[in-house]
Amino acid sequence: MIIIDFHNFTIVLLFFIFSIILCIYEYVKKKKNSFFTIVYKYSCILYGIFLIKYVFLPLTMFPDEFEKEIVSTFPYYQLIPLATITETIQETGNFVQIIGNAVLLFPLGVYLGLLDKKAISFKYVFLKITIITVSIETIQLMINFLTQYPNKIFDIDDIILNIPGGLLGWIIIKYLAPHLEKENIPTIFNKKNNYYNG
Repeated sequence: MIIIDFHNFTIVLLFFIFSIILCIYEYVKKKKNSFFTIVYKYSCILYGIFLIKYVFLPLTMFPDEFEKEIVSTFPYYQLIPLATITETIQETGNFVQIIGNAVLLFPLGVYLGLLDKKAISFKYVFLKITIITVSIETIQLMINFLTQYPNKIFDIDDIILNIPGGLLGWIIIKYLAPHLEKENIPTIFNKKNNYYNG
C-alpha cells in the first residue's frame, strides 16, 4: 500500500515553486502590481495548495488484499441530496464537518472578488464556482476508480454546501468594496481601479 500526502516540507516546496513561476510570468508580462495585489496572488497560491491537500489527500494507492476486503463495501459516491448532511446531524450532532464544507470555497469567492475582473457578474461567479466544485468531486470519483479505493467520495452534499460558501465570500467582498476602496485596498469592484493591472 502506498499513501501520498503533502507534509510541511512539500507544502513549502510547492509554494516556492509556484511563487517562482508566478514571478517569471509577471516579469514576462511586465505587470505592475500593488502591494495588496501581490499579497492576494501569493496567498491564493497557498490557499490552492491547502485546498488540494484537503480535497484529494491523503491518497491511498495499491491497497493490499486485506485492505481491499475491508473497504469493498464502501461507496465511491453519494448522489442523494442532503443525505450526508442529515446523517451527520442525526448521528453525531457535529456541525464542524458541515460548516467546513460550507466554507471550503469561501476563500475562492473572496479571491474572485479581489483578482478576477470578470467576476463583476453574479452569473459568472456562480458558474465558475459550480464548475470548480463539480470538477473537484468528479476528480475525487475518478481517483477512486483508478486506485480502487474510496479515498474521497463524490458527494452531492459537498456541492450543495460548497457553492453557497464560495458565493458568500464573493458577496462579502462586493459589500466591503466601497470601504476597502477608501483605504486604497484594491478589489475588482473599485470604481477607479488603478491600483494594479493584473
